[in-house]
Amino acid sequence: ENGNDDAASYLSKADEEATASEPPLKKAKTMTRGGAVDPDVLLEKANEAIEHAKWQKWDDMFEVIESHPGCQNVRPEYRRYGAIHQAAYAGDADALRRLVEGNADPGLLTRDKETALQVAEM
Repeated sequence: ENGNDDAASYLSKADEEATASEPPLKKAKTMTRGGAVDPDVLLEKANEAIEHAKWQKWDDMFEVIESHPGCQNVRPEYRRYGAIHQAAYAGDADALRRLVEGNADPGLLTRDKETALQVAEM
């Protein structure tokens, strides 16, 4: 275990609440002017947010997410972790709370098919 008890505790509670509530929220989408989703922008911004999260630059990560809603729920194929997994790995319960409150999906899987809770419990 990596000592991320606060993060694991928060994610466990968030998982229980999500299971007891309505179906998962639809993921937000980054839109172009015409209203269509631009998957290249979404992927690019997800990668940018993940890179900030990797180095625990939370303010920079949230700035990217706020300007491109939905990118918090994208994990590019070449990345092992998404932003929520990086926060779980870092054990930052406050960053996790902000991510989940901002519609980040706690059930998003890593490349190794692990949830953020499983990452926090490692």
